[in-house]
Parts: sequence; C-alpha cells; structure tokens
Amino acid sequence: MQAYFNTVTGTNSDNPSAAGCAKTAFTELSAIANEGASIALRDDQEIVNNTRQLIAAVNREFQGLNEALPHVGDVAVIDCFIKGYIFAESTIRECCRVVSGGFGLYLADVKTRVERDVAELYGYEGFFSNSSLPCAESLLRRAAWGAERVLYGLQRCLYVSTGTRYAVTTPTYTTSTYPTTAIPSR
Repeated sequence: MQAYFNTVTGTNSDNPSAAGCAKTAFTELSAIANEGASIALRDDQEIVNNTRQLIAAVNREFQGLNEALPHVGDVAVIDCFIKGYIFAESTIRECCRVVSGGFGLYLADVKTRVERDVAELYGYEGFFSNSSLPCAESLLRRAAWGAERVLYGLQRCLYVSTGTRYAVTTPTYTTSTYPTTAIPSR
C-alpha cells in the first residue's frame, strides 16, 4: 500500500491546486489499508482459536483413551470373573473378546478423529512458522484492486476539479505476484 500512498503524495505535489482530491484519495487508501488489516487480524485470531480448540480436542481424546485403558486387559478379565463368566464354558474368552472388541472400535474412532485434527493442525504450520499467511494473498489482491480504484478516482477528481488530463500512474509492486495496469487517461 505504501506505493499507492507515495503515488498520491507525488500527484499532490504535482497538482497542489487539487489538494482536496489527494486528501480524498489518502482517506480512501487509509480505509482500504485499515479494512485489510482488520480482516487479516480476524483471520489470524480465527486460526489461533481453532488451533487451541483442535489441540484441546486431541488432548481430550487421549484423556478419554487413558480412562478407557483400565477396562481392557487384566482388568477386563477380572471384570469378567466378577460378572460370573468363569462358570460357563468359553464364556470368559467371549467376555474378553467383546470387551476388547468394544475398545478396538473406540480406539479406531479416536484414531480417526485425532488424525483429522492433527492434519488440520499441520495445515497451520506455515502460519505459526511465519512462512505463510492464509488469507494474505486474497487480501493483497483486494487491497491492490481497491487502491487502483482510488487512483482512478484521483485521476477523475483532478480532471473534474482542474480540467487537467493528468495521468496518475499505477505504482510498481515490489513483487511480481500482482499484475500492474496503467490507469487510462481521459
């Protein structure tokens, strides 16, 4: 956005008689920059909050798993004894099979949920390592488009207020990610 502010400053220096046009352009560029910053902050906060929730969910899954573990293995055998399964032929084995089968299903469900949550957390790795900003590209494109509109509005304002066909040029971007287009003069 700095290049756009610099363009407006340069245009204002070249056309001091139309300072109102530059003031309007500065106000509009500031609004675009503030809106983009607000949206980026909201997106970042959403990622951080979602990350907290996912980590808490994974933690709860493992906590539930730890609570379920005593109900399998030796404890399951003792529980089957207590329930009287030892008195019938092969029932102790069936009791343990049913208990361990139920735990296996529970474990499979936990594994599926944890893998899903961890995969989503890995998706945020770039965000937390400061190597990517998930909504930045879209925001930058929208800000550049809005700033282009502001420069076109500045050019129009200069023409209307001074009668001058002053060519406001589009600033050069610091990266080649976003295309530049010159604003047509009237």
